Parts: sequence; structure tokens; C-alpha cells
Amino acid sequence: MRPAITTGLNVELPATDERAFLSMHPSGPTLKLTPDFQRMWIPASVAGHSQRGSTFHATVAAGRGDMETRELLLDDLLVSWAEIAATEIPDPTRVTRVWLGLDPRASAKFFRASNPDADLHVNGRSVWPVDHAVLDELDAASGDLTGGTTVRAFTFSSRFSSERNAPRTIASSDLEQVCLELEFDAPTSLSDARSALFAAQTLLEAVGETGIDASRELWVWSTVDGRPGEVVASEWWSRALLGQTADTSALAPWMRVGTRGKLDIHSIGGLRGILEWMTLCHNVPYIASALSGEHRTTITDRRNRISSLAIGWEHLSHWVQRNVHGRTPSTASTITDLVSPLLRGSTRFRSLVNLSWNTNNEIKHVALRASTKERTPLRRDDVHGHENLAHFMYTTLVVASMEAAGMHTAAKDVSLDLEDEGPHEHVWGSLADAYAA
Repeated sequence: MRPAITTGLNVELPATDERAFLSMHPSGPTLKLTPDFQRMWIPASVAGHSQRGSTFHATVAAGRGDMETRELLLDDLLVSWAEIAATEIPDPTRVTRVWLGLDPRASAKFFRASNPDADLHVNGRSVWPVDHAVLDELDAASGDLTGGTTVRAFTFSSRFSSERNAPRTIASSDLEQVCLELEFDAPTSLSDARSALFAAQTLLEAVGETGIDASRELWVWSTVDGRPGEVVASEWWSRALLGQTADTSALAPWMRVGTRGKLDIHSIGGLRGILEWMTLCHNVPYIASALSGEHRTTITDRRNRISSLAIGWEHLSHWVQRNVHGRTPSTASTITDLVSPLLRGSTRFRSLVNLSWNTNNEIKHVALRASTKERTPLRRDDVHGHENLAHFMYTTLVVASMEAAGMHTAAKDVSLDLEDEGPHEHVWGSLADAYAA
């Protein structure tokens, strides 16, 4: 966010008639209040304005205090800066537009031209040129996502306001960004907008070679209750969207050889593909949660990883059973039905799916150890086996989800990793053979 939030703002809270100090720390924004022993409350949200006229709204994640001060830990902080003519407090229930600014060095390869004829340098580093034809011509709209949503992408220079026809080129400057914008037909909640951006961000992390550290800036536009023509522009800080880098996650060693960087904006079907993915994740929210858990440091225990990915399989399967193919006997069968038609001749895929599901059931129920050989799970002490199986489950969830979303070409491209002769043939093949019935 702007440097002013790092140094801190003296603010007033009209709802409680208190003064406070709003600032940003590495762990997120905080609000320091003076002690009040008559009212040690932790509100659900706070809102107010600074002495210079900036306004803000935030949810309260937690609170702590001592004899001298009280401190609220904030999330989803919206700040409408006075220099952008702030007049009203941002309303997180009336969001009409959001955009996510991405570092061009981290995102330009995903938005690259199919046949780049020129190199692009940013701060002396070579990156792929952005395909402006893709950004300009493939706006995508859907009436099924949050009551109607349009997706756009454009290049933007933060040296100018987005309302002042900013240059549509990426120059040699850290101020340049590639922006992903969502515009809603009717005002929606910040929570729904965050979920949609989170789904898009997860897709780019999974297949587009953009880590979480690629997310540079967030903005929100909201209307004023009773005055729909008045719009409040706010800078946004969200813990869910501005998290830790993927390079420190449990999947980091695999991301260099797995699905990461495999696809670009063309191969996922343009912005329409991003919209189809967001719509699926809107209907099956746990997909994005399960995949992002592999990109971030939220899941490190190998059994928890398998359980989380298995829940992703199960949520996707139930949605497919209910809305697409009719009921099938089991989650494993539904996942197999989604992915197997994409494979040319994998002889181990079905056995690895069964091994994944049996291992998940054994983790949950501790009931398969004495079962028949056909339902053998991984040995509990097989550390590398659990890690390799979690990677297989992750890749399978990416492919199955893309196929369920209607992104057939993208699913087909990623499914090459699941073939017998794919890049993980030795690891996954050895695993399947070691536990063959």
C-alpha cells in the first residue's frame, strides 16, 4: 500500500468516538487504541477517517491488549486516500469493481504473445512481451458469477491514475503492472469479490508461473448507499491475496518441474478460461483452497496434504455428480471418469487414484490396515511415498477441475504430466508398482 500506511495514520473512529493509530506491519495492518477498561470489546469491523481526510474500513481478525494499549489485528483493509478525493468510508457490501495488479516480471510470461518478435527488458531483466491483442480483445462476461461479472486485463502505469488513460505499454519501470479486473453488474460483497480473485490467482499460481509474490497491488471501487452514482476508490490489503511466496511451500521442489509455467493466457482459453475457472471455484470453493494450500506454507504435514487434496477431490466429484454426469459409485470413479479420457495410454493412473483414495481413508479412519490387498494404502512410515502421492493428487485435481470447468484444451495439456512417459514417470511409476495389488 502507499507509504503513508507504513509510517502510520492518526485516525478517528466515529462509531466509538475514539482516536487510534492505523499502521502496516509485515504481518498485516493493525489499529492501536488507547486503553479503556470499561469497554474491552473486539468489534467485527472498524471504520473511520484520518486527520487529513482519508477514510478506511477493515474487518477485525483478532485483538490483544495490556495495561497501556489495545491493538486490533486487521484484514481486508480498504483505504480511500484523500488525494484521490475521498469523501465517504468504503462500503465492503457494495463493491462494483476490483483489480489485482501483478508484477510484469512475474506475469508477463503468462500474458505473452504467441510468437513474440521482440524482447522486453524491465530493470535490465529480459521478460516476455505482453500480448496486448489478448488483453484488449478477450473481455469475458458471465451471468452466473456473483450475479454477472466481466473479466478484463490491461497494462497500467501507477505513475498515472487509471481514470486518466494510463499508457497501455509496459516500460522499464517497477511502476508498471499487468492488471486483472473484475467488474460486477450489481454491487456485491467484498467477500465474493475476494473469492473470485483468489480463484484466478490460484489458477495463475498453478499453471502460469506466477507466485504469490507476483501480486503487487489491490484496488476496490464501491458505491455509496442511496447514491449509486457516487463511487469510492480504495486501496485494498487482503491477507488471502497478499500472502507468502509459493517458493517456500511444501510443493516448491515440484513446482519447477510440474504444472507451474506449463500454460499461458492462450492455452487456457483467454480471459474466458479464467472466468470459467472462477465460476467453477465459486460453485466448488474448496478447489481453490486445496490447491492454494500446496502453493503456500499453510500445509506442511504430508498426511494433512493428502487429506486436504482428497477433500478437494470429493467436493469436485460431488458437484460433478450432481450437475454434470449424474451419480457415479465413488469419488475415485468420478475423478477417473474426468481424467482418463484425456490420457493416451496411462496404465498406472487408475491404480494411483485408488491408492490415493485408500490412503486418505486410512488416514481418516485407521481401518484399512487389515483390509484386502486390493485396498492397500501407503505404509505410514513411507515419507517419500506420501510426498509423491500428494503431488500426484495435486496434478490430478488441477486436470480434473479444468475439465469440469470446460477448459478441455488446458486440461489436456496438463494431463501430459500424468502419462506413463510423463516427466514424473519414474517417481509415480515406482510408487504404483510398489503398491500394486
